[in-house]
Amino acid sequence: MSRPGMLFAWSKITSPSLTPDLLRKWYDMEHIPDIIRTSGFKSDFRYEAISPGSVDGRSYLNICIVDDLVFFDSDEFKAIPIKSELFAEDKSIFDLVDFDLRYAERVDVKTASDPQTGRGRGLLIESIGPAGGTTADIESWFEGRHLDSVQRVPGYRRTTRYNITFSTRQDCPSCLALHEFDSADADLAEAVRQNDRGGSAIRLESAFFRLVNSQGEVDASL
Repeated sequence: MSRPGMLFAWSKITSPSLTPDLLRKWYDMEHIPDIIRTSGFKSDFRYEAISPGSVDGRSYLNICIVDDLVFFDSDEFKAIPIKSELFAEDKSIFDLVDFDLRYAERVDVKTASDPQTGRGRGLLIESIGPAGGTTADIESWFEGRHLDSVQRVPGYRRTTRYNITFSTRQDCPSCLALHEFDSADADLAEAVRQNDRGGSAIRLESAFFRLVNSQGEVDASL
């Protein structure tokens, strides 16, 4: 049985030789087309932060949708280029950018009462883990209270939940929720982020992003 999921790449520039415009050009003209050409990835969505959130000011997010997590073990995946003539001194992207990389397995999808196809322009990401509580506390809070409060925000489209199967962060929370909204304005971002935070039992890291580029099957589920 296949295990659909995603590659989640949350990043910030660390080298003065790489400008934001150059990073965008590499993503849109080289890296994302390389990803879509593989047999494993079917779509790619690139976002930029409206509110970078609580994790180290990361402003760039790339989400690659994969049909089966087994693709991450393949030689084809490992062969995706990480160098470019755009970069100085034969450097790889990992020399220029600090990544929070995660592989994640899709758990479920919740939609608005009037479901729509396509991506919402705004995306709230929430990394969720236990603080003083347990996994059961997270589930009770999320399903019993939190999701309802998010769904009441104007322009809500859908929520997709994932379990993290690999992360480059040693302290990475175990769950990830992606909430999509019609718009991506700053006022909405702040309203959504100030929603129910879960109290002392829940560890919650969040940030709000706007969609800037889609390639591949752009109506595919996150």
